[in-house]
Amino acid sequence: MAWLRSHPEALFTQQQGSTLSIARENLEKSLSAYKQGDHKAAHELAVTAYLEGFELVEGNLDNIDHALRLQIESGMTRFRSLIKDEASAEKLQSQAALLNNLLLTAEQKLSSTQLSATAAFASALMILLREGLEAILVIAALAAFLVKTNRRDGLRYLYAGTGLAFLLGIVTWYVSANVVEIGGAGRELTEGFAALFAAAMLFYVGFWLHSKTGAAQWKDFIQALPAMESEAKAGRPQ
Repeated sequence: MAWLRSHPEALFTQQQGSTLSIARENLEKSLSAYKQGDHKAAHELAVTAYLEGFELVEGNLDNIDHALRLQIESGMTRFRSLIKDEASAEKLQSQAALLNNLLLTAEQKLSSTQLSATAAFASALMILLREGLEAILVIAALAAFLVKTNRRDGLRYLYAGTGLAFLLGIVTWYVSANVVEIGGAGRELTEGFAALFAAAMLFYVGFWLHSKTGAAQWKDFIQALPAMESEAKAGRPQ
């Protein structure tokens, strides 16, 4: 444990290498299934090679060698396209060999290039600051609206909801890390549904705020009509 604390890069190197090994193994299984005539299983294994293998280190590789990342990604897309088009086994084998060499190159680059502790800390800090700032801006906008409309009684519900969201975030993290195991496709679906839900909530809140602002302006306009009519009559020639 003391050695790992002094050399944490060993853990990350092993993880990156193992994920790329998963990608190569699934590509080999996919090729074998294709040769046996099971095209559906071959395609599923090809997708697994990307989701469970390459995608997990895709961001790290993009920082080191952007061109290699694009080459591997497009190569895996072509591999799946060859399966869908029912190309010859020789073409698929040639594409698999090319991807295997590219993945080996990526593994070497990832194992030889390490992220410094300062860079890792700065990256994590920037993510926390950015996400935290976004949340604070939304809460501040809602709080300002409640104060402006003399509905300070609603602040307690706002702060209670903020605290509940924080607790639910901790529960979600614990469940996803210790209770359920989310695979590649499940991870993509979870991220997609979470993004859609967040976008829907932001749209709803924004539309609600806009509608309330419009209603307040319309109310002020209606209340100002008698004064406007009086001014118009006073300025009308007799």
